Amino acid sequence: MKVKFLTMCFWILLFSPEQTFANDKNIEALAAPLGEAVVDQWNFSLLVGYAAIENPLTKRDNIDTYLLPTWSYYGEHFYIDNTSIGYSLIEKDTFLLDVSGYLNEEGAIFNLDNANLSFLDISNYVPKKNWRPNAPEPEYEKIERDFTYMAGVTIHWLNEYIQARLVYGKDISVGHNGEELTLSLFNYYQYGNFKINWQLGAVRKSKKLVDYYFDFRPNEINGVTDTGLDLTAITNTFAQVAVSYKISENWDYVISVKQTWLDDTLLISPILAKDDYFKVLTGINYKF
Repeated sequence: MKVKFLTMCFWILLFSPEQTFANDKNIEALAAPLGEAVVDQWNFSLLVGYAAIENPLTKRDNIDTYLLPTWSYYGEHFYIDNTSIGYSLIEKDTFLLDVSGYLNEEGAIFNLDNANLSFLDISNYVPKKNWRPNAPEPEYEKIERDFTYMAGVTIHWLNEYIQARLVYGKDISVGHNGEELTLSLFNYYQYGNFKINWQLGAVRKSKKLVDYYFDFRPNEINGVTDTGLDLTAITNTFAQVAVSYKISENWDYVISVKQTWLDDTLLISPILAKDDYFKVLTGINYKF
């Protein structure tokens, strides 16, 4: 039961941003003038359909699911949005400043595996670079990393043409003290019952965070202490498009696709098999 619960949490972490992004009510709540958004109200939804993600790690299966619950609560200042929490410090019509916390994505990728389905074998895409020729082959399937809860600040700039979000987060749960800075531009457009959302962004991740996830531990390579890997801070980029069709007040059809490009310098780590991965989510969403 504990494993199933944790697995559901990881699924929510991996796919709820896509579900939230495709949900018109969430986007409208962010863009709505202050005082018009509904506060002190819980929102729950359940998507039935198909969601999948390529796993960019070496010798790890791709991941899929058919059910995805999401939830949110927005008070006057405090909010919960799936696995993220925040508190608004400054609220203006075109500017928002929050203290916030969220789970980073790398930890979820390490903790999810779907041995029953592998529609794309990515374990042998990239030759192992900068790895000692006589070193023992690590058991990649057994490499474990914790997911990291990041705490920091979120800044929104809002206008009718384009919206921007800047998020800074620092590790408060694992102890590697890694940091990341995310800048994203996004907007949405309404055409009758159709709504189209788009998003472009980049994430700068510190060397400490990169070392934690993509360098080896001595116990993973038979006690070798010098891996020879010279990892640095990286910048990943992403692009996303989501479309929703309003069937009724409670029912929507949603589809979301997101492509993430990892920094090429990460490929010196044998833990990583490829430098990009793809997410897709589609299905019928019911909002309680």
